[in-house]
Amino acid sequence: MKKTVAIIAFSAVLGTLQGCATPASIQGMTAPRASTSQSDLANSISVTEVSGGKKTNPLWTSQISSTDFDAALKASLKSAGLLSTDKGRYTLSATLVALEQPAFGLDMTVTSHVMYTLTDTVTGRKLLEETIVAPHTATVGEAFVAVKRLRLANEGSVRQNIDKLITRIETLKVDGVSVK
Repeated sequence: MKKTVAIIAFSAVLGTLQGCATPASIQGMTAPRASTSQSDLANSISVTEVSGGKKTNPLWTSQISSTDFDAALKASLKSAGLLSTDKGRYTLSATLVALEQPAFGLDMTVTSHVMYTLTDTVTGRKLLEETIVAPHTATVGEAFVAVKRLRLANEGSVRQNIDKLITRIETLKVDGVSVK
């Protein structure tokens, strides 16, 4: 009887410490950037399609929805001065190809793999077509509860992935010498 009560009490405490999984937040995934008005692509990119995300099941693990990823990508491009206010000359699509998450651990590292395609709508030429990989580790010091730590790692990974994309876009020369 005492063993049963102890098991029930332990399970209740463990359940409380674990909590419910919550989805990655738009704010947590947004890469804050200073405006890059020097870019050849300033204020000229429209995001057309963002896919590959999954909704979070509160009883399972934190995930990244396509809708929230889309909003974070647009907010990041806007803060970098790259997002068009109307239909831009260049279209950007993003596919979350993979989200590598740990099953458990103290420090949790999540790695996002996102395929980006940037296309010139006038010429049809693809200026960028590549998969960007970005890991991020959330530590026990950031969040004691594992599900929160996983959510923070998800957000950080996507935030860094978007940041790498923006850095890559800033190096593109459209009207200049070449597009790498």
